[in-house]
Amino acid sequence: MTQQPKNQSQPKDFISFFGMDIRDRKNYLQGVEIDASLKDRFAKSTAYCRFFSLFNHLGDRAYQRIAQLPIGQDPLFILGYFRSGTTFLHTLLSKDPQFAFTTNYHAGFPHLVLWGQSFFKRLRSIGRPKKRADKMSIALDLPQEEEQAIVGLTPYTFALHEYFPQQWSHYLDRYTSFEEATDAERNAFEQALIRVIRSSLVDCWGGEDGLKSKRFLSKSPAHSARIPMLLKLFPNAKFIYIARNPYFIYSSNITHFSSTFETLSFQRISKEELSANVLASYKKIIIDHYEQQKQLIPEGNLLEIRFEDFVAHPLQQAEAIYERLNLPGWEQAQAAMQAYVEESRSYKPRTYPTFSSETIDLVNRHWGLAIERGGYTRL
Repeated sequence: MTQQPKNQSQPKDFISFFGMDIRDRKNYLQGVEIDASLKDRFAKSTAYCRFFSLFNHLGDRAYQRIAQLPIGQDPLFILGYFRSGTTFLHTLLSKDPQFAFTTNYHAGFPHLVLWGQSFFKRLRSIGRPKKRADKMSIALDLPQEEEQAIVGLTPYTFALHEYFPQQWSHYLDRYTSFEEATDAERNAFEQALIRVIRSSLVDCWGGEDGLKSKRFLSKSPAHSARIPMLLKLFPNAKFIYIARNPYFIYSSNITHFSSTFETLSFQRISKEELSANVLASYKKIIIDHYEQQKQLIPEGNLLEIRFEDFVAHPLQQAEAIYERLNLPGWEQAQAAMQAYVEESRSYKPRTYPTFSSETIDLVNRHWGLAIERGGYTRL
């Protein structure tokens, strides 16, 4: 079995929250209180934000030069809940040169994708040993979910729950499906998403030809609740949905978000609140929305896979993705994907050989439908 690779997302001291413009910061903080014990962290992010905002207008001006250019190919969207294998799938497919994607740099500096990138990458390395600086440069070019870049462009995104977990339910109810959002909020998110996609296509290709010849490779778990919106923007988009054992998803999410909050957030919540939020989010995003809306996707444009099958035979599963979704380029991408799979074999993921009786009870009561639809055994 191939081991799932270590999450290659953000460098440890990387905070995408400082990518916004300082002039918009008040819009993110309405009704939000910063935990007293985390005010130093918040002050640091504000200082970063204030500094980089001095240059944002130059990046915004660079974007305006391409803002009306059409996107030639509709994206490939990877759907699935947090910790279901979306990162492994996203990183593996990103080895295909036909795809463009959001990077860690884009997530941290969404206003500055098309202006000053080499300078700001070097700036991030100042004061670090050369070996670590080189690793930082590489890390900034790794794939990242585009919702992390959208955080810096609009406050109307579910990703803010990582920074303000006390407002988790608000972001969940309003900014996943956008059914309870205003037209202005929905439009702001759509424009931010299109900007991130368009900028990534140009940056990954090194010029405007990327808008015509590249396909954007998307990964954002919250997109699983936005199929009507995504189809409105990109009627011919293709989708991969990856499912995973719900008992593992619950346990892994508790571990993941506990760690994430220690690194990124400006608020604290209890273990009980975290559990309730994870349970509610999976139900809303996957059971209430993805499962109800997937039939809207045109025939032949959706492929559903299981994490357990994918991680056991990643190359065979990847080839099946290309065949079933009628994607070109498998022969050209296969060698790079093989190399990535080999590189990933040494990583030992967290395992959960047994689940507590509390976990089993919670998952059975709240996610029982997902267990049945996914073909998993109820414990």
